[in-house]
Amino acid sequence: MYTVVVERPADNAYPFSRELFEERSVIYHGTWSTCCPRIESEGLLSGADSLDVWALRDINDAHADLGNEAFFAGFDYFNPFTRREVFFTPSFWGARAYATDGGGEVVRKTIEDADRFLRICDNPDTRRELIESRKTALREYGSPHARTEASIVALEDETKLQCLRPIVEKARLALVARRGDGFPVVYAIRADADWFGDTWERHLYHWREMETSGGELKCFGFPIGPERLIARADFPNGTDQNFMPDHVTTWEAAEKIALSC
Repeated sequence: MYTVVVERPADNAYPFSRELFEERSVIYHGTWSTCCPRIESEGLLSGADSLDVWALRDINDAHADLGNEAFFAGFDYFNPFTRREVFFTPSFWGARAYATDGGGEVVRKTIEDADRFLRICDNPDTRRELIESRKTALREYGSPHARTEASIVALEDETKLQCLRPIVEKARLALVARRGDGFPVVYAIRADADWFGDTWERHLYHWREMETSGGELKCFGFPIGPERLIARADFPNGTDQNFMPDHVTTWEAAEKIALSC
């Protein structure tokens, strides 16, 4: 495996060789640099061993106690993290955007949910507006609604909030600490069609007939060893998470991006 270091955050060029770009069995996985030692020694693993699931659950449960929805809701119960797939994309830029999440979308969104919970605890105006909006919703509904009524009681219970606050803060710190001083990383991986079943055929069809490199590929249960990693791009100064061109299926199109940087 060879490594390319991309220093400029505004550099949107494809960082690997033309041969890799044009090889249809090459797909991409975005991650955070603090995860790389494990990936490069053990490979990419299905499941949640690399996540602080307890922290995700604590933040989710604290919001549930206030009647709030959190991003994590439903993930653990309807698709347990111990059975989570490894996600890939045919698009280098799609993987790069995912890599900017700093540990994955679930971690980033849950940290945002923790911040939202702490604002409710610490800002009386935020809490008052939330209570009023729910009381207004109850009046407009015109009938008793046990869940909404319970959430109002919880929001008005200062003792309860102050008991939940350190739990959420501890969970948030654990999630942030896992990011460390890391940065986005994208791996190029030589895939096996057996990892994806019929999805692989659809992937090839999209490349060939629709000229699109978007979408994602999910793999669960197949061991993806470190020998499958063929290249790595590091972005130590960050990168543009919003640049995700979809119709880049020829080297000429990739070169145009490089020339515009």
